[in-house]
Amino acid sequence: MPLSLWYHFLRNDGTLRVFFGALNRERFSVPVARSLEALLRKYPEVSFEVVHDRAFFDALPTQAKTFHPTLPYDEYLATLETCDIALLPLEGLGGEAFKSDIKWIEAASRGLAVIASPCVYSASIQDGQTGLIAEALDDWSPALERLLAEPELRHSIARAAWTSVADDRMFAFQVETRRAWYASLWDRRAELQQSLIARTPALATLLA
Repeated sequence: MPLSLWYHFLRNDGTLRVFFGALNRERFSVPVARSLEALLRKYPEVSFEVVHDRAFFDALPTQAKTFHPTLPYDEYLATLETCDIALLPLEGLGGEAFKSDIKWIEAASRGLAVIASPCVYSASIQDGQTGLIAEALDDWSPALERLLAEPELRHSIARAAWTSVADDRMFAFQVETRRAWYASLWDRRAELQQSLIARTPALATLLA
């Protein structure tokens, strides 16, 4: 078992830390934060580490919270690793459906149990096994309470998510596929450029 998982399973200082980090998600992140008010009155010992999203931080109905500005990637991961649970809300509008599931991979690799929106994450997370899916705004508080109140569930989800990422999502497993894809792009570059210009004629002037 990796050290990141041992850290979460053996830490016994009476604290539970929740991580949230996002860019340009305020329209949905703020309602999620506000939806936790009753829960955080019940669990005042829970603390939050919030990266970048000041609106989410300000809306959190607790004083047990720490705000971090945008962090270098290594510091971002180090902060993530100090937490037990990560919240990954997406409203599901516009281009959000084209995001990757990298935040779940990062959290899983650091031993966190995740609660996530169905947009993007339902394709990666097995609900109840490698994370919890919050289908609607009212689901965030009950999902978080499950992970706070049931350490065995929290640990099993973190362990299963870590194993899933280690078994199926390591970059080393993708090398040959990615190399073949890049080679195919190069072989079809003239065709692809013509198709791009056909969709966006103004590019022809820019590329001339």
